[in-house]
Amino acid sequence: MYAKCDKVFEYMEYIQHFFKKIVFNPEKEMMLFRGQNCDKPLLPKIARWESALLDMDMIKPKQIENVESEMLDELKRRAGIVGQHLPNSNWDWLALAQHHGMNTRLLDWTENPLVALFFCLDGYQNNFHSTRVVWILRVPKEDIVSPSSSSNLFHQEKTRVYRPNLLSPRMAAQSGWFTLHHYHPFIPLDQDKQYVGSLGKLLISFGMAEHPLTYLDQIAVNRSTLFPNLDGLCQYLNWKSEYNQMGVWEYIPAPRRKGEPPLATPWGED
Repeated sequence: MYAKCDKVFEYMEYIQHFFKKIVFNPEKEMMLFRGQNCDKPLLPKIARWESALLDMDMIKPKQIENVESEMLDELKRRAGIVGQHLPNSNWDWLALAQHHGMNTRLLDWTENPLVALFFCLDGYQNNFHSTRVVWILRVPKEDIVSPSSSSNLFHQEKTRVYRPNLLSPRMAAQSGWFTLHHYHPFIPLDQDKQYVGSLGKLLISFGMAEHPLTYLDQIAVNRSTLFPNLDGLCQYLNWKSEYNQMGVWEYIPAPRRKGEPPLATPWGED
């Protein structure tokens, strides 16, 4: 199921139409969203890395899980120097690793469709002609696994939806969830028979005049709020500065000189 949205103010209407089309039942299922700045398969980062190494015959399929496990063990060994609260389970460790950029078998999702739209529009001002995607995943609650699970996260019988503990301000701000991908070998979620009928695909094709990132900024969805640390704040301030210098003139008219007639506007006088 897919649709195309080319107006930023219509985005939430499309999400609502999807809910109605599938007869959403919140008692038994939930919705997750994922924004991508290009239309590519739903694969976790380690699957893309693994594919490249297999193609170059630098690793054997049976070694993949060993590499993942060793990376996680090394993260646990070294992470104490950062001084933050550290997880108690491998499930939580893997979620923390994913949110800080390590290659894992987790794929990021969010409960918040506006967060998904923000990540869909990443780099938008540099390439606004590209088609971007917001995926919608319908998840039966019985398929959700939590960090309290006693099962081995590297030996799941199928791809699962993982509800993590929110261990960092970033994970909480982004309303983070994951899909935990089964290896045999990795296949894209959009080709997985278990989930292909539960996915919706919204193609985002906003024109430059739409100013979608400004719209999201006005409702406090920006890099500062989604990455609540100094790095996120500085990146947000860079964007604000660049936008004010380069883009603001496109929708705020120049001041009217004395004696000039007012421009046509939908705003009336009090």
